[in-house]
Amino acid sequence: MAGGVLAQQGLVPGPRGTRIWNVPLGTPATELPPEFMITACGTNGGPPSTPLQGFHEFAQCRPEPATGLHEVWFSYDDELEYHLRAMRAPEHQIMMRRANLLFDMLVVYSILFDDRGRMQGYRIASDPREDPLVRIDSDMLAALTTIVYGDDGWTCRDLPRIEGEQPLGGTYIKRLCEKTSGGQHIAMRTHRLLKAGQMADRGGVPGGNEFDVGVWVEVLAADIAAKVTPAR
Repeated sequence: MAGGVLAQQGLVPGPRGTRIWNVPLGTPATELPPEFMITACGTNGGPPSTPLQGFHEFAQCRPEPATGLHEVWFSYDDELEYHLRAMRAPEHQIMMRRANLLFDMLVVYSILFDDRGRMQGYRIASDPREDPLVRIDSDMLAALTTIVYGDDGWTCRDLPRIEGEQPLGGTYIKRLCEKTSGGQHIAMRTHRLLKAGQMADRGGVPGGNEFDVGVWVEVLAADIAAKVTPAR
């Protein structure tokens, strides 16, 4: 529970302003925080697709087959980052002022709306566009994310291993952890592996598309999650 308190108090490293986990489920699309500035249709925690003028256009995003919800990707204000780049600020300053950081790593945020335009969940996922030198350790977000949701009450299981997948740096992780608390169902997938066909013994850091490392978090209203097939 202490971790949840830290998150509520805003002590989790990341962009300033309202955190997605502090927005109550059921909030209308028209009442979301102004810090969530740039919007587009989402892709299951992936990069943005069709641009939107705001959350009120959620219905332009097709409902997902699994959840029946409309996923809208969003970004915090990225003006400061681009201002620093224009001013040729030191790279380390730019890296620390990027818009969508969580624990100093780039993530993708999205919100899930029902047909009435009310928030019924959200997703946070490691951003595949992150520098491979940083992203190769992004599975650490799993442990850090428990600061947000608390470290008690999780049920975890290993996911099926696909033929050809190999350990990365001597470690293979493909795990789904879930918990239900406060009317919310939280699912967190963690991957750390080399994809099929890649060389496990090559020196240095593999290329950005050669490894699968990261975390995918989905929070849904518990009544909706109960109707969804596990381990999506």
